[in-house]
Amino acid sequence: MSVQLVRETRSEDWFPFPARTAGEKATLLCLPFAGGGASRFLPLARLLAPSIAALPAQFPGRENRFDDPAYTNAAELIADLTVAALEHVDGPYAILGYSLGASYAFELVRSLAAAGAPAPLALFAVASPAPHTRSSVRLGEASDAELLAQVQKWQAIPEEMLADEELLGMALGTLRTDLGTWERHDHAASAMIDRPIFVYSGHADPTVNRPQLAGWRVRTSAAARFRTFTGEHFFGFDEPGVLAAAIEADLSIAGGW
Repeated sequence: MSVQLVRETRSEDWFPFPARTAGEKATLLCLPFAGGGASRFLPLARLLAPSIAALPAQFPGRENRFDDPAYTNAAELIADLTVAALEHVDGPYAILGYSLGASYAFELVRSLAAAGAPAPLALFAVASPAPHTRSSVRLGEASDAELLAQVQKWQAIPEEMLADEELLGMALGTLRTDLGTWERHDHAASAMIDRPIFVYSGHADPTVNRPQLAGWRVRTSAAARFRTFTGEHFFGFDEPGVLAAAIEADLSIAGGW
């Protein structure tokens, strides 16, 4: 089954940082948090064992794709991301999504399956509630003040950007678009995948609670395994070496290495 492109874009636009091409056992597609860019995953990519090649995804409207209009329809984003990802899933691979990126990662697993692609070894859902347990608060429609209050809980914007009104306005605009795009998405609340899901969370993350994390159990007919780490919402970027070690261990289980 083929997937129809909504926008004419190249795979290298979606994946601007080429993965290693020698010696790896698996490719790890990494999908960013709301408002985030692919470069945030580079420290993790450098710390992963040579057997795992990280491939961060770049959504439009940020970093090297700043001039590309951000998607406002999640189904269209998923369709185009699927086409780009198909070039990278001909061997063993897994998908990691951070925060909102985990909901997109779940949908990408389903979309790739519908396109006839091989199944991933596993899905990694990091710092994220299961899609059907997300808050009903529509932050895509929030005022700047309301959105900023939430952002400060997430610690999603650096202090230097908070002090720059123009940069802060652009960051909030990207974040609002990303959140609103998902909030309008009519995802299948009962959908499941048949691959293992590894759920990672920070013990002091104020944005995700235990029932929301436990919700991942009903999204897979395979195993759901849970790890809790020291830190808050962005523990994986604060301590990328710790995250890398966990991914290596769990991916070796999923891959049978």
